[in-house]
Amino acid sequence: MAADLSGLERTAARFGLALRARTVEPDPRTAAWFTVRGDELLVSERVLERLRPLEAEALLLLQLVRARALRRAGLRIAGATVLCTAAAAIGAMVAPAYALACFGGAGLLALLLAMTLWSRASMAADDESIVLFGDADTVVRAMNMMNLDEIHVGGRKLAARPDLRARADRLVRVHELRLPPGMRHTACPLPDDARDASGGG
Repeated sequence: MAADLSGLERTAARFGLALRARTVEPDPRTAAWFTVRGDELLVSERVLERLRPLEAEALLLLQLVRARALRRAGLRIAGATVLCTAAAAIGAMVAPAYALACFGGAGLLALLLAMTLWSRASMAADDESIVLFGDADTVVRAMNMMNLDEIHVGGRKLAARPDLRARADRLVRVHELRLPPGMRHTACPLPDDARDASGGG
């Protein structure tokens, strides 16, 4: 029976993307869970194997929001780099003896700004995803399940997205998701049925 991908198509439509979703065999060398090609949304079978439909929608929304945020961050980084370079050039003209120091300092400043902007954009995108999806538990569960995904490079197995664990941990803290005692150090919130069984609200 073919998987129902209509939920993923509706998620893409929220971002102005009119796409027809279809599944594709996973490439063990990459972590390409979703790929837009023309008017198609290619969905890796790994996503459907690991996630329930609603979790898959959460993962797609997370990827789309993050891509949009990082594109904007990239523009800001480019602008900051231009300003730093211009400032260094002016400094070198005013004090030619310190030209190397001017450009070195500008390069370091540009790097620090880039790292800060990129990190803030990433965190803001994850928080925005929670707001847009409306269910922090499902988003974090999707991240936690896909954190188990691996890629094969040079005969070695590596984590497909090594940043997922830290990002999910931060969301658990920020949004105060309830965790069972045995899972205090993982990034997986207590499932609804387990909450009911433990008397949680």
